[in-house]
Amino acid sequence: MKALKLNPLFLIALFSVTCYLPSFNADSQSLITQTTPENSHKSRYGDSWECNRGFRDLNDKCVAIEIPANAFLSPSGKTWECHRGYTKQDDTCNKIIVPDNAYLVDNIYGKGWKCDRGYLKSKQTCEKIEVPENGYLSETPLVSAWLCEDGFKRTDNQCLEIVIPENAQVKNSHGGKGWECRRRFIESDGECLPIEIPENGFQQPYGKQWICNRGFLKVNDQCSKIEVPLFAHLDKTGYKWKCNRGYKISNENCVSFNIPDNAHIGYSGNLWRCNKGFQKQNDQCIGN
Repeated sequence: MKALKLNPLFLIALFSVTCYLPSFNADSQSLITQTTPENSHKSRYGDSWECNRGFRDLNDKCVAIEIPANAFLSPSGKTWECHRGYTKQDDTCNKIIVPDNAYLVDNIYGKGWKCDRGYLKSKQTCEKIEVPENGYLSETPLVSAWLCEDGFKRTDNQCLEIVIPENAQVKNSHGGKGWECRRRFIESDGECLPIEIPENGFQQPYGKQWICNRGFLKVNDQCSKIEVPLFAHLDKTGYKWKCNRGYKISNENCVSFNIPDNAHIGYSGNLWRCNKGFQKQNDQCIGN
């Protein structure tokens, strides 16, 4: 059996690669170690890294987060927050000065305090709301600090009793005159006068106006009967008439009209149209 002869150059190359591999693996591990900064850990997402709790990324390094006085590390571990009673300003926590008749709030924005009920914010203080007699504190002080009791209306800084005329009733004393006329009455110069409803008329459910019954039309404060011509009927509103199907208006009357061959009465019922495949020419329907 012949012995296998190997090229001397191949043996030299194989020896070089074998010696180089351990060195390559060591250098690669060293490179990975160097790219992961101190005080960091592998991210849960992908092959990147992120800083440990209490550290932040600065130029690919994890540096400790500096927490000022009266502050604490936030739950996320990536920033800091001020203790209750302090507000963040730049890199410090300043004490919130709460004025008299106010209390601390935990809002991130704003001054950090609100006025007690019965007081209104004025610059850096809380001023007492002066409620007049027959008034009470509002639950929306920014809209109106106080409101008047029922039966009273606001006039300047007072709550004056509402004088209700005969045939009137109280209505929302927070604004306006505080009263309105009862049904079937209408206001005139501070009084409630009866609404004169003519025969064949009735008052609307809402509002102070009256309207005529179906088949009657308002003319000079009266309800006049609508004269419906022969071959016509009242439309759905009840205040106009229209011709029956197969009739058309002519001088306030309803007259029949001729329908040419190859035509039919249209949707309105008062005109005719050519059938499909025919075109109107004068009073005829001519095939296309």
